[in-house]
Amino acid sequence: MSTHKTSCIQHDLAKKNRLIGALLAGKGLHEAAQMTDFKKSTAADIWKRYQQTGSTQNHPRSGCLKVVMDRLKQEIMNAAKKSRWQPFQEITNNLEPQVSDATIRNVLAKEGYHQCV
Repeated sequence: MSTHKTSCIQHDLAKKNRLIGALLAGKGLHEAAQMTDFKKSTAADIWKRYQQTGSTQNHPRSGCLKVVMDRLKQEIMNAAKKSRWQPFQEITNNLEPQVSDATIRNVLAKEGYHQCV
């Protein structure tokens, strides 16, 4: 029994809208897929979903939302670099929104910074 791993690429809205625009303008599926750099099967799936729903919006995903977005991650990195020996609790107190010490530790570890505090 083999497991088939599917790709979880979430294409941006503008690219999908260009595909739909090309199809609505009378282009064939194969030609529109080539123009927008989609595989033919992906283009067919997007077109089918557009015909069913009238939209190219992605469906909401299950699971918890990310607490640390790119901007907050950058703020954590800057705070840690500014005062390298500052305890995680002090970094946490200076951030908005408040995150846990473990979150600070995880972000720094993922970025290759390890503090001994």
